[in-house]
Parts: sequence; structure tokens; C-alpha cells
Amino acid sequence: QESKPLATSRSTIDIEKALADRPSRQPRMLSQSLRWAFLAASRRAPLRRSMSASSSLSSGSGEIARSSGSSSHTASCLIRSSSPGATDSPLFAASRGCDAVGFDGEIEGYPSPSTYSSSRRCSSVAWHPTMASRRGFASSSVEPVVLTRKRSFALSETEERIFSLLRNTIEHLKLDTRARVAGGWVRNKLLGVPCGDVDFAMEKMTGEVFAGHLQRYLKECLPTENKAHVLGATHVVHANPEQSRHLETVRTLLYGQLIDIAHLRSEIYTEEDGRIPKAQFGSPADDAYRRDFTVNALYYNLHTDSVEDYTGRGLEDLERMILRSPVPPMVSLKEDPLRALRAIRFIATFDLKIDPELFQAMSSEIVKIGISTKVSKERLGHEFARMIPSAHFHRAMRLLIESELYLFFFDFRRWFWNSSTIERSLRRCEMVLDHLARVGASDTQSGQSASTVNEQRNLLSVAAFLFECFQDERDSSGLMLELRDHMFELAKVPYVLSQQIGDYLVLLLNGSRLWKLDNSETSSSCAMFTLREKIEIGDWVNRCGSQLSPILLVLEVLFEQRGLALRLETHLIELDLRHCVHLPPLVTGADVLKCGIPTGARVGVLLQQVRNWQILHSSATRERALEQLRDLVANEAST
Repeated sequence: QESKPLATSRSTIDIEKALADRPSRQPRMLSQSLRWAFLAASRRAPLRRSMSASSSLSSGSGEIARSSGSSSHTASCLIRSSSPGATDSPLFAASRGCDAVGFDGEIEGYPSPSTYSSSRRCSSVAWHPTMASRRGFASSSVEPVVLTRKRSFALSETEERIFSLLRNTIEHLKLDTRARVAGGWVRNKLLGVPCGDVDFAMEKMTGEVFAGHLQRYLKECLPTENKAHVLGATHVVHANPEQSRHLETVRTLLYGQLIDIAHLRSEIYTEEDGRIPKAQFGSPADDAYRRDFTVNALYYNLHTDSVEDYTGRGLEDLERMILRSPVPPMVSLKEDPLRALRAIRFIATFDLKIDPELFQAMSSEIVKIGISTKVSKERLGHEFARMIPSAHFHRAMRLLIESELYLFFFDFRRWFWNSSTIERSLRRCEMVLDHLARVGASDTQSGQSASTVNEQRNLLSVAAFLFECFQDERDSSGLMLELRDHMFELAKVPYVLSQQIGDYLVLLLNGSRLWKLDNSETSSSCAMFTLREKIEIGDWVNRCGSQLSPILLVLEVLFEQRGLALRLETHLIELDLRHCVHLPPLVTGADVLKCGIPTGARVGVLLQQVRNWQILHSSATRERALEQLRDLVANEAST
């Protein structure tokens, strides 16, 4: 078929029928794999004819060069659009080296369920030969798309030292391996955002073996340098296929930087359903196609000082800010169902567009069953916690609801919610985030990092999302415990996060009750509040603390009253309660004991009475508070 490509897949169908008549223990698996091989062979010659000997493109982000050999074809899923007006960006066409079109136009935001069928129009799909190797068949050599590093991003001093140390180790010990940085570090460097730990992928060598070589090199070639300062203690993270952790890695510190070392691998699936793969050493292309998303399947080659894209789509997807998997989404999500939630996290973090096919796969019942059976509650809770500080959290909430993956964190069926209630609450959540972002009300403390500001803002938006569900709840303390235990029971969301959500929800509920808010436009008057109610409002203000202004803005959104936050701020000034935001204790239990009160419940009662007095007196001092305490004790003794 090399010289004369197939016009149709008829020959493949005929061979499948012939195979079906032969005895085989796995005829369906064999015929499907043969179909992939024929599809790849039938497309190979047209692709080669459409490729030039070499193609390059210079852009503002760096130099992209591609050399095409006799067996070079990089696109993982080349989609010929049936739309006559479809166009392609120059970088997309150059990175694939062919005239195929991957998407019919731009994808705006995330798709709604009504646009799934029309978001992507294609007539035929050509499989990359590497797909066959993912199911146990040999793959062809693949030439990567190469991006020159020096024209794209800079390395820090620590990174330079780490990379130099690894190169020197390989060269000095003449090791049969090459070192690459894989995954998120490369993505973040190209996007210009801060990087976390560094993941190294070694050729033909496990991370544990290379760590031993690294220790040997330090001992032989750097005898005078402080080894503890260079290389920290190594820790092996063992594979756990039952929990979708298929690769053993070594974790250590190099010059104070946390790094993970693993090996490039390919996967052979020994079961028909493809649940548990058998990992073996693989090529960079094999390793790239088993990763979750194309933007995470990029490699930085330490020896050539360049970024390599073996899927042929990672750099283009990163430029167009599209999230898609390097293989069919259902295949990828069946291998590791947690990738559905990782996709949502990446979209919320980097404001990516989502491939409609990926969204459809995420929403399927197969993936939900996979999450229930293969993913531990700890991993679910950890993934939700990593969504919280994202800058575009409204994207995460929208995707969680539309894909129905929210059921792993909030089972609203327990509180008899329907779809209209959920959609109404989701719109309120998005309005809250938009309101807080525009006003900047959560930036109340100087020196806060962006992630900390985002985290508090997003937790408050989750509380606003749940507000309608618990609007008629009276037992505030019981509500907070119920919500915390519910989230921990479903996904083991960290207590500190679920408790903060519960705290914010209680503050919103109590605030609406204390301020006697409803959906009318009537404003409250100071004369409406009794002395007891003023004390309760002051205590509520104190519990709000630095988040008072954001909470008032959220109440304004929830009750749809323009200017409500400003009116409530004015009421606090008129009631002389604005000082309650910061209410340091003026007396302690020791002061009560000095007044002759024995240890017991009465000590707490007196401290609370002094605190209530402090709420009503903005100019209170410690001396006046001690005097008030003595008066309370004297009055108690006289009665």
C-alpha cells in the first residue's frame, strides 16, 4: 500500500470479515488493530506527497523547524474538514507538515450541550501509527516539531545548574541515555507562568538507576562540594496500576529544586478493556502519545536545547489555547478517568478552550463509572483543591455542572435540587466572581499573592452557589458540619477548604437574616434594630473580618439589589459597628479569676458580656473594659 494508497477502507472490512471466520481468542481486538494499521497505511502516501522536504516558520514565540524523512508523519489524528470554507493558521499547517485541517474555525469558550454535534465537522480520521503501539503493535519512527528554546524562554540560574549537572553526568559516565524535561514545566515556560517541580524523562533508563548514577558522579567528580546542598534524599514513588498510577518515579531535590525522574515508556494493554497497561521502555513519541493532553506532551531536550513536539499538535494547541488529548478522548479517559477533572483544572487555570470531543467523553457515563471505581477519594479531593486557586474558576464550575462531574463533590439530589435551581445558582456564582473581580473587593490585605486572593474569592463563590440550597436553614453550626462532612464523604475534600466554604455559607445566611434582607428594594433603617440585634450584627461583622466587603457584595448579587453593599456599609457607620471588623479581646480569663470568680462556665459568660459591651463602644480601652468587668461582678454579687 506504500505506492498505491487505499481509496476506501473496503479492503480493511473484507479482511475483518475473513478474520472473523478464523478461530481466535480475541478476534475483535485483532481486527480493530488491523483496521488501525490499514487506515494508517492508506493515509501514509498522501501525507508524504503533501509534505515538503522541510518546512519552517519564524514567529514571535521562537523558531519552528521541521525536517521530514521518509517515515515522518506526526499528526496524531489528522482530520479533513468537510467544510469548504475552513482555514488553518500558518503555525498549525507548518507544525503538522500537511494540508489537513484539525478544526473548522475557532472554538469560543466551552461548548454548550446543544452545540456538541455542530462544533466539529469531519469526514475522515487518519490514525497515527503510534496509536497501534499503544495497543501492542510496532510503531514507526516519528520526527518531532522542534522549537528553539533560546528564542522562546529563559532558564533560571538554578535550572541552568540542574540541567548542566545532568548533562555532565551522562557525558562523563558515558551513559546510554538522554535527558528531557517533560510535562507542565515546558508548558508553563512557553506560557510565561511560574513553574513548580521539574519532571525529567530518561531514555532507556529508570529514574532510580539514573539517580544512582547521579550520586556516583557527584562522589567522583565533585568531591569537595557539599553533596547535601546539591542532591537531597531520594524517595521512590512506586507504581499503583489499580489507582491509575502506572509509572514508578524518583523524587529528590537538586540545588533546592524539587524534581521527579522517570523513564520514557510505552504501554501494552493486556486486557481487552485496556484497564491495566504493561509499561516498558519507549521512545519519546510513545511517551508523548500516552500523556493526558497535547499541551502536556511537550519535551525540553537538555542536549539540543530545544522543545520537541512529538504529537505534532502540542505547540499549535498551546498557541491557540486549546485543550485536547493526543489520542481519542475516550481512550485517554478510560486509561485514567481522573484526566476529566484534570482537564477542568487546566481550563480554569489557563483559560483554555476545550475540544468538543473531549467534553463529550468527559460527560459520558463510562468515565463517571471509571472515576467511581478507579480513582480514590483522596485524589478527587486533591484535584478539587487544586482547582480552587485558579484565576478562571467560573469555567471550572460551569464545566463541572454541564458534565455532571459535580456529583463527585456536591450531591444536590440529597437536597432535592432540580436542573433549573442548579442553573440559577450557577449564574449567581458566575455573577459573584465577575462582581468581585471588577470591584477588586477581596484585595483587602496588602501583600497577598494572586493565588491567595483567588482562593478566598472562589471559596466565597462556592458558598454563594450553595446559598439557595440552604436559604431556609436555621441551624448554622449544624449546617457547616453537615456540608463539611458531606464533601469529605464524597471526595475527601480537605477539611480546611470544606470548612471555609461552610463558614462563608453561614456568614451569608446569617447576614441575610440579621439585615432582614429580601428580594424587594426596600432599605433598612437603623431604628429597626434593637440593642440585641446590634450586638448580633457586630458579632457577625467581626466573624466576617477582612472579607466583610466581599461578603456584602455577594449579598448584593444574591438579593439582586443594586447598591445594597454601599447601603449596608453606611448602616454600619451609623450604628457605630464598623470597628467590629477588628475586635481584639480587651480582657482575658485570668482577669476574671482575679475578680474572685471561680473556674467554671461563669468565666465564659462574663467574658462574653464584656465583649458585647465592647461591640457597642467603639472607643473601648482595656482600662474601661476592666472597669466594666468589675461592675458586672459587683452587680452579680449584689443580686
